[in-house]
Amino acid sequence: MSDRNAAEYTRHAGTLGAACGHCALAAWLDVPLVIACHTGFEMDGTRLVRPWVNMPDMEAAFRKCEVSARSVGYTLPRNGLALIQWQGPWTRPGVPPRVACMHRHWIAVRGKSVWDINLEFWESLKAWEAFVCRELMPEKATGWTVARGYELAR
Repeated sequence: MSDRNAAEYTRHAGTLGAACGHCALAAWLDVPLVIACHTGFEMDGTRLVRPWVNMPDMEAAFRKCEVSARSVGYTLPRNGLALIQWQGPWTRPGVPPRVACMHRHWIAVRGKSVWDINLEFWESLKAWEAFVCRELMPEKATGWTVARGYELAR
């Protein structure tokens, strides 16, 4: 688990049009962001076609990067990626699901460490929850859950 590429992800995310999902995959793979983007996602020249990553996009990226992925449902994986759902009025019954999708965030997980695009290093899950998570939560958010966890292997 290296931090050698972490600062690079943040610096180059804007140039490539990358977001949290692209960077989380690159961090888990421990490869430069540009390699993860060109290998796993659809590019239009030097920029990503879409600046966001949904579950089908990420599952396709796993296949393209030759990563074995197994869904672990609504739990954090021990070694993989997790799509975080910020809880709030957008997750109440009757609200269209697409509204909740606008309040999601990808992180990489290795044991008790988490990598988040908003950091430049791997952090303990406990510290991420206590500090980073609080800063990331949208206004009116009431907490977070895992929308989908993926256990990964190479």
